[in-house]
Amino acid sequence: MKNVFNIICLFFIGLFVSCNSLSKEVELSDEIPAIVKGKTLCLDDISIAKEWDSIVIVKPYSNIDELNVDMDFVSKREIKSKVNYDNSCTIVFVKNGELVAFSFVKRDVVDLAKTTKVVYSRKDTIVVK
Repeated sequence: MKNVFNIICLFFIGLFVSCNSLSKEVELSDEIPAIVKGKTLCLDDISIAKEWDSIVIVKPYSNIDELNVDMDFVSKREIKSKVNYDNSCTIVFVKNGELVAFSFVKRDVVDLAKTTKVVYSRKDTIVVK
């Protein structure tokens, strides 16, 4: 009986650890100000640990179900939890139409809510105000 209890405990510990590691959030608060040159942000200068080909900017109060990006449940839930706040925008890093990472960027660091487009290629440059 003790062995069964230990196996069940190990199962739940493993489940808890794996759920916490499913987050694809990356922190860019320190990197973004360092790569903004004047009033431009060259997207190719953003480095994350994953390959990506484009970004989608999720502005406050956006409907993320309309983004046409394939994303897992955990990432979608995390993004939805912050989309209804004015103080940040979300950068969704995409590879072949699928979310590979995302980052919440505070608007006082760089205000991406004023961008003219929603989807940008990795080779694009964004004029920030």
